[in-house]
Amino acid sequence: MHNLKELKIWNKAVDLAVDVYKATVSYPSDEKFG
Repeated sequence: MHNLKELKIWNKAVDLAVDVYKATVSYPSDEKFG
């Protein structure tokens, strides 16, 4: 079985998630989950 952390798409998805989190960290709580 392949190790997911070695896949380029996995690393890109993690980077995207981190970027989205950084961009939305200052949003009000009702905006984050809505």
